[in-house]
Amino acid sequence: MKILRFSIKEGELVHDENGNVIGVIDEGFVKLTTKDGIEIDPKSVKPKLDREDLDLVSMIKRIKEVDLLDALLLEKRERRMKLIHTLGEVFEEFILGELSREFKVEAHPKLFLSLSKFSGKRQHNTPDFLVEGKVIVEAKVGKVDYAQIEEYSRFYPGVVALPYAGSCFVPRGWQCVNNVVLDPKRLLDRVRIYLGK
Repeated sequence: MKILRFSIKEGELVHDENGNVIGVIDEGFVKLTTKDGIEIDPKSVKPKLDREDLDLVSMIKRIKEVDLLDALLLEKRERRMKLIHTLGEVFEEFILGELSREFKVEAHPKLFLSLSKFSGKRQHNTPDFLVEGKVIVEAKVGKVDYAQIEEYSRFYPGVVALPYAGSCFVPRGWQCVNNVVLDPKRLLDRVRIYLGK
């Protein structure tokens, strides 16, 4: 739970240590009151957002309608991290939904036993999805970690799925598919090719 202070400027909530609005924020819960104890309807005011935040909100809402108010009231750095995390979650849900219509999909399977606690070296052993036990699909909204994908490529061929425009470098036997939200058929076609369907 976070307790933050705001001022209202031109109908927008702005973070202000000396502000007269007190916000209590927790996962999915927002309560705003003035210093005098008068409750403010959180939907009656908007948090002040920059262009990048607005773009992230738009990307999330194109995939799924989600209440983001608790995230939008956080301070800038934390807000950005929460929005990116939420984008990743809704994109994974979207991919799972699309794949599950046609294929048997296992979410977050363990490919092998990780010995990272003993070796001190990080090992990637849990991809986002394993389709029909033969193809990995990794949903990415940020930077694609080549070492992670390379580790998966030792076990299965696969696809890195990006929600919107973008590109990535992947090892042999893998493909990068962008704009999956706008055209999920492209992802499904790649998976069918790997499955020989």
